[in-house]
Amino acid sequence: MAAKARSPRSLAVNGIVIWGPLAGPGEAIEYRLRVANLYDKSVAAFIDGRIGLGHGELAMPRLEASLDAARVPAGALLGDRPLRGVPVPVSLAFGAVPPAPAIGDGVAGSGQWYEVAWSGAPGERTLWAVVPDRLQYQRVTRIALRGTGEALRYYLPYSVGIIPASYVVARYPLGWLLFHEEHGSLRSTLDKTMRLPDGIAVVVGDNGSPQWADWVYFLVENPAQSTTFKAVVAWERRRGEDRWDAPGRRNP
Repeated sequence: MAAKARSPRSLAVNGIVIWGPLAGPGEAIEYRLRVANLYDKSVAAFIDGRIGLGHGELAMPRLEASLDAARVPAGALLGDRPLRGVPVPVSLAFGAVPPAPAIGDGVAGSGQWYEVAWSGAPGERTLWAVVPDRLQYQRVTRIALRGTGEALRYYLPYSVGIIPASYVVARYPLGWLLFHEEHGSLRSTLDKTMRLPDGIAVVVGDNGSPQWADWVYFLVENPAQSTTFKAVVAWERRRGEDRWDAPGRRNP
């Protein structure tokens, strides 16, 4: 039976990151992950062209350039959901390793991105997360990713069905993820359903709760050269479950 979805505060309290040892001499390379959170309609305003199936067909250079240059209007950004490290057991459950000490864990970085930087060896995987505390704008609707490729690309988070498929961005029930995190049994499933063609994939934990938001995990595979990975997450209210949408309440 899947574990009950928990408040994001539980990860904030228990999610003290314990860092592993540095890679051996001459092996450590620095990597960066930059993440921005926007309202869904704000991301939609940067769509120039056909999205296809939402499997990375559409490039979004205008969105990337705007975030790099801090030109996205402040009102389009959700600043309450920084990038975080995760506990060691969670990293291991995802088939990742604790990274060497991070630089600027979750702080505002270049442009309008939250940024972390770490040292590691090529081929290692690291795991990062966005776990919002806010009660509104709970549902992840779109993702844009740039890894080792040449452009930020558009993805839709598809729910994983009974028949395994190959995803770069996938949605799982959060309770199911938490159950398998605690039992250390996620890696075999993710190996069958997830792929990292450009060194990064995203797992969305669908909370399905009227009170708490989805969780977003970023799984990064270190390439042979220093790389800056980027991800944009689009959020909207979970319609029909957002308590602010209840009859008689006034939406802010």
